[in-house]
Amino acid sequence: MAAHSDIHRVFLVLESDPLIATDLAEALTSRFDARVLHASTSAQCSELLVGVDHIDTAFLELRPSDYEAHPIRAALDRLVGRTVFTVGEGELQRARSNGWHMLTRPFTDAMIFDVLSEH
Repeated sequence: MAAHSDIHRVFLVLESDPLIATDLAEALTSRFDARVLHASTSAQCSELLVGVDHIDTAFLELRPSDYEAHPIRAALDRLVGRTVFTVGEGELQRARSNGWHMLTRPFTDAMIFDVLSEH
């Protein structure tokens, strides 16, 4: 673990499938000094966000169109530097037009790191 807090990253994984959530978390912690917050549901996600002051990247098992009116969006928009959707590939243009990113399933570790390096 790195001693500098500026190296430490915080990731949020909103994912109902525990295997996918574990794969994402393991990939992220293998590359970064990271804290990974995992929620299986939006309700759990809301609970996890209490006391969190920033999230570098959120991986969301939501479609961009569902996120636009989702109750959790206000909190995440305030906290998250990068939003990555893991479903709704047909809405890639909608995601991009809002500055969001898309991670197409099935994904590999390399694809995870590629989406993190997108501008």
